[in-house]
Amino acid sequence: MVYHKEDQADVAIAAKAAAELKEFTSLAQSMLSVDWSAAPPAMRAAVVDLRGTNDAVQRALDVLVAQATHFAPASNRTAASLPGDVLHEIFRAWLSLDDDHRSSRIPSAFTAASVNKHWRSVALQSGSLWATLIIDFDHTNDLNEHIDNVLERSQGYPLDLTILKAPLTGWYLEPSADHIARLLSASRTIRCSFSSSSEPSYDFDQSVLAIFQTELPLAETIICSNYHPGCLLPMGVQLFTLSPKLRRLEMGSIPLDAVDWSLVPHLTAFATQCFVTEEQLRIICTSCPRLTDLSLFDINTPLSGVAAHSLPYLERLRCDGRQALQYFGHHTSVPVLQTIEIPCSAQTLLQLSTFVRDTPWTSLRVLELHYIWNSDSPPEFLHAMRNMPNLVELRLTHETDCLTKFFERWQTAEWVEVAPKLRSLVLRQCSFPTSATRALAAFLLARKRANAKVRRLEIVQAGIVPYETDIYSKWMTPRLRQLVEEVFIDTDTVELDDPE
Repeated sequence: MVYHKEDQADVAIAAKAAAELKEFTSLAQSMLSVDWSAAPPAMRAAVVDLRGTNDAVQRALDVLVAQATHFAPASNRTAASLPGDVLHEIFRAWLSLDDDHRSSRIPSAFTAASVNKHWRSVALQSGSLWATLIIDFDHTNDLNEHIDNVLERSQGYPLDLTILKAPLTGWYLEPSADHIARLLSASRTIRCSFSSSSEPSYDFDQSVLAIFQTELPLAETIICSNYHPGCLLPMGVQLFTLSPKLRRLEMGSIPLDAVDWSLVPHLTAFATQCFVTEEQLRIICTSCPRLTDLSLFDINTPLSGVAAHSLPYLERLRCDGRQALQYFGHHTSVPVLQTIEIPCSAQTLLQLSTFVRDTPWTSLRVLELHYIWNSDSPPEFLHAMRNMPNLVELRLTHETDCLTKFFERWQTAEWVEVAPKLRSLVLRQCSFPTSATRALAAFLLARKRANAKVRRLEIVQAGIVPYETDIYSKWMTPRLRQLVEEVFIDTDTVELDDPE
């Protein structure tokens, strides 16, 4: 039997694919063997996703191994004529590993279907391969036909839909409003990023946002971003409320009055960039009692001083202002709260001290303090941290000038054992003069000697940072590695902002 050079190439491709899949499963398994039960909710969700992906890849790998004889030269087969079941598993693994599919204008399904007739046939029978769709209003040629094809080929699989540059006024090209409505109704996950439109050109009735009044029977996640806060909604408009399965809603700057909260009682995650009144927050918490993740900008009216509200299932709270802590009053109102992300200001830290008064806050695992600007002294939250005995991760972000004093104080005998279970320290977009790096190293050494060793250190300076920021000196990294088991440094893309 003739053995062609093409067969050799195909055998090599198949062998390389199997090796890469095996390497992935080995790395994934090492991560899955770790106990992530104490990790933040987002990380635990990522681990669940990784487990599903790993299972899919392992199935593909098992099929490849089982069909190894199909790759033998004597079989005179090529990679282009693999058995259908093998191709199907490879397609599934390919899709699950394609982290960049949302940034690609050519979906994986179309690539697979364009190889040859056999691959096209298998791809057209794999409905899930077509269930990820991007609609970009900057590229609108033949989108109606494209949408029709995807809806037909997905064979009823719920879609993962991303809409980019969605207009906030009328548009005159494809896709049609009817096609968008059909997509929304067929989607389980919807991400919609609006164009940066301003008020003069805003027309709600002719906008993509208006189509979210349609029935969304499959929608479990809706994430909206880049909505212009000056674009007001007509009276009586109700969005997202024909969504009986909705669990996660991120509204960006869309006004909160657009939702009848009594119609989305199953929400477990909610985020807004709008100011929230106390009454609005009360309605949301009352109507959606099973919230586990809540992200607010701030409460924009003085609190009435009534009894503290409670969310018994809340695991993560983020707020860019100080009022949210006052709204809940005391940590016993959020008994399973594990992660809190708040700004670092004198008022907020005072609220934090009140929030943890009297009794240990045993559920808290992660504390993030952000936007620490122009402080003459280190943040005074060490007192509050005395009542956080199970804190495992501290994050400081967007700090400009107080790391030195903070770490110098924390390493003293009075404070060094505060938060005894702290294992991870994350410093993002912080300023690192030489004195700060030296104080950090001294603090890590003091913790090590106190048998409260920090085991993971992450320093990230990325993108544009204020011009007064001091860039971390990488030559100190070997010293930090002597004190911490895992050190992660990312300063490759950092660039100082031009004060001009």
